[in-house]
Amino acid sequence: MRAVQDWAAEMLARPEISGRHWVFHEKSKSDGGDLVSRIENIVPFHAGFRALCDALAGPVGQVLGERAVLFKEKINFKMPGGDGFKAHQDSQAGWEAYASYFITAVLCIDRATVENGCLRLAAGHQDRGLFRAWEPLTAQDMAGMRFEDYP
Repeated sequence: MRAVQDWAAEMLARPEISGRHWVFHEKSKSDGGDLVSRIENIVPFHAGFRALCDALAGPVGQVLGERAVLFKEKINFKMPGGDGFKAHQDSQAGWEAYASYFITAVLCIDRATVENGCLRLAAGHQDRGLFRAWEPLTAQDMAGMRFEDYP
């Protein structure tokens, strides 16, 4: 985990170069400063993350019951003053245009707590299908969902 934490710090420190990894920014809610919220398209440009994703392909393929193929990799940053992530379905970002079935694998490198914004899941709602592409879930969508914290 120390290596993965170091790799994430390395990616954060790399300059943004067109045609390489993709860096997404947000404004700090506390002081309006620039924050990095996530970095995507890492595997083609980082040997450590490439090896990690290759190592995860076997176990994920066992869960799928078929060969796993990397669809998307990213590092989500939850910086102090950042907005965090609104409740959503991963497929809401248009993924169904590329795959009808996928598994999200999460690897956390920092201790997550309720106070600092741990992952929250609402199990058992996958049969309701996709709500709306490119939109966060509304209060009406989430009616009856019981979110559990995963610190």
